Amino acid sequence: MGILLFFFLVSFKFKSGVDLVILSGLLFTIVALYIRRGFFVISGSIVINFIILYVFFVLSLIVTTLNGMASVEYLLFTFKFLLLAFFSYMVVLVYFELYGRGVIYRVVHDIYWSLVVHAAIIVLMFVSPTIKLFVYEYSSVSDLMFTDVGRYRIAGFSGGGSALLSFFQSIAIGLSVYLIRYGKCSSWMLLFANVTVILSVFLTGRVGLLVVVFFYGYYFLYLKYQVFFILLLFTLFMVFLSSGDVNNSPIYLVYDRVLAEFGLSEKISQSSSTLEALFTMLHFPPEMESLNNFLFGTTSAGRTEGLWLNADIGYMKNWYMSGVIGLFFIIFYYFWLLYLLCKSVRLTDDGRFIKNLSLLVIIMTLIMNFKEDVLAARHLYSMIMILVFLVYTSYLKMYWVEHENIV
Repeated sequence: MGILLFFFLVSFKFKSGVDLVILSGLLFTIVALYIRRGFFVISGSIVINFIILYVFFVLSLIVTTLNGMASVEYLLFTFKFLLLAFFSYMVVLVYFELYGRGVIYRVVHDIYWSLVVHAAIIVLMFVSPTIKLFVYEYSSVSDLMFTDVGRYRIAGFSGGGSALLSFFQSIAIGLSVYLIRYGKCSSWMLLFANVTVILSVFLTGRVGLLVVVFFYGYYFLYLKYQVFFILLLFTLFMVFLSSGDVNNSPIYLVYDRVLAEFGLSEKISQSSSTLEALFTMLHFPPEMESLNNFLFGTTSAGRTEGLWLNADIGYMKNWYMSGVIGLFFIIFYYFWLLYLLCKSVRLTDDGRFIKNLSLLVIIMTLIMNFKEDVLAARHLYSMIMILVFLVYTSYLKMYWVEHENIV
């Protein structure tokens, strides 16, 4: 199951349009139907969860149809919201059937090592341009990766190296704490795995580095030995960069881009910080002066001809695409997920740990959306849904056992 989960979480879409994430989700669904013989007992809150997503999808279908199908991005956005949530629920059901009481450990273990393997692929792509070009040749990847940006940003299997990918990878550090506390993995193995993850974060974006620092600070009691070792590696890395002719090497370019964000680069002129740049993007698009567009959106994410939004801010793009009503649905749904987690009170100790980590990840995701659109990013969203369904289903199992109503 671990290999299949890897393909569901981090695999790419071929240029032909074949999406391994969707195929993996379908396989999980087939396995779930086979194991349960097509019979599922679903709680009221899970039903409500999918009703919310279905209503959101129907709303987007109506708005897109009335808009003459000029753009179907809004429709695809809500369909992805619904479909990936359904697949994530199938993933959790399969794991519950296969692993029973050890399900939380097994899911976290497989998610963590999926991120580590992806991190290793990212590092390998950076080290070997041949491998990088081979992956890019067959996968659907942003054109930006074939420009100068591609020298210091690696897309991995995500299609585009960015703050989103670095944030997604950085969550592995939080998951590693669970494995340290409750797992049987070697501490040295987790240390080297985390170093690989940090390297992948360094090669994909800056935001993830802040999340890594946060996790190491928040879970310092469990990661203190890793902190000292990583600081030693960082010191050696700095010595390496300050010696020899490395100023034109790709790794120095990555490092210099990070320094530029804080105005410390001697080679790159950074006119403004990311925060200042985001503030300059705040404006009222002329298309939204129409009451209809203001309420229901343009159905475009702002990257189509004639409907170009000069902003990367996630909430602005969500509003531009779905209007005030659609934006309310998106934010409401994430708060609904927070509610499901908070409602899960009957949990084992490791279940409570994952519950609290999931709460942190969702809050970080909502904050991240101020920088770029991440709320429906297929890799991140699928991971969040798996964690939420995992925690909530664990709570339901304990509740049903206490009431002698075991499924």
